[in-house]
Amino acid sequence: ITFDDGTRATFENVSPVLRQEGLPATLFVSTVHLCGGELLWFSYLNALCFEGRYQEVTVEGRQFRLATLEEKKRARRDLGAMAKQFQSPVTFVALMRTAYPLPPETLHEYAGMTSDQLVAAGEGDLVEIGSHTVTHPFLTGVSPAEQTREISESKRVLAVLTGKPVRYFAYPGGDYDGAVLARVRDSGYEAALATRPRRVGPGRFEIGRVGIYSPSMLKLKLKAAGFVEF
Repeated sequence: ITFDDGTRATFENVSPVLRQEGLPATLFVSTVHLCGGELLWFSYLNALCFEGRYQEVTVEGRQFRLATLEEKKRARRDLGAMAKQFQSPVTFVALMRTAYPLPPETLHEYAGMTSDQLVAAGEGDLVEIGSHTVTHPFLTGVSPAEQTREISESKRVLAVLTGKPVRYFAYPGGDYDGAVLARVRDSGYEAALATRPRRVGPGRFEIGRVGIYSPSMLKLKLKAAGFVEF
């Protein structure tokens, strides 16, 4: 079982269950939001759209209403697409954050894990900490130098915080190509996980995963039975 991003809420909700049931898992953690750092760019968008701080926002001349659930979902989808098309989702959200700041209680709810939580999560052999870059970019959309920094720096920071080697990597958003895969391999990881393998390199750097994004038990049973594409 794997969990991405390294939010505080994930740790607080998941960790007790894993230990109680004895379920091995890997937490793939992005490092920029750890220990009181800035929210991950998509966490900010989630909070902005769904937490009711604003009734509407205007971005690049487009107005997004946030009154009803359908409006919130539409705004989140469209803002996410705009962020992806922008030069950098992180820069896109940084500009939005200046215009639409969020209150401390909302920032806390969407924050990354603390250093103490990272240490606690990595204690023993049940839960392993893996890397998910620094800022969770779309790796194929940044420069080779930025790819290397995102991949290597997160590994270094997590190793320092946990006191353990960081062996595994997960591609943010499942976004990678042969060049990104090579940089992950050259950064000293033993393996990497993908949302959908693209078969552009060694298999251990394209380990596929089955995403569980719905509370539907029927969908979960179908996926567990092998009907993933369906």
